[in-house]
Amino acid sequence: MKWVLGRHSCDVAILLESKLEEVDDQVILSLWSRCQVKWLFLPSIGRSLGIIIIFDFQVFELVDYRIGVYFSCCNLRSMQDNFVYGFIGIYGPNEDTLRVGLWEELETLMSVGR
Repeated sequence: MKWVLGRHSCDVAILLESKLEEVDDQVILSLWSRCQVKWLFLPSIGRSLGIIIIFDFQVFELVDYRIGVYFSCCNLRSMQDNFVYGFIGIYGPNEDTLRVGLWEELETLMSVGR
């Protein structure tokens, strides 16, 4: 993963299915080749889930974020042109009973922005 992120000089990355229950600066710096990093994290539940959003804080300013049961999202403002970008990482469970919770959560998220 570090090779892919370094090769493409990403300013933002969303990593899905991290399968990590805990993340700290050491883990993030092992993935991200830059020192100028901030991150958001939704921990895994057992061997499922785990979402990490990593971004370069010299390129983007964190405006807002939300972390749910099945998603992690944020709005980042470009330091270059002040444009605000929205990013979301979503975990879609395979079980129908859990998937209903995902859709309810996303519906709530969408209604907040209105």
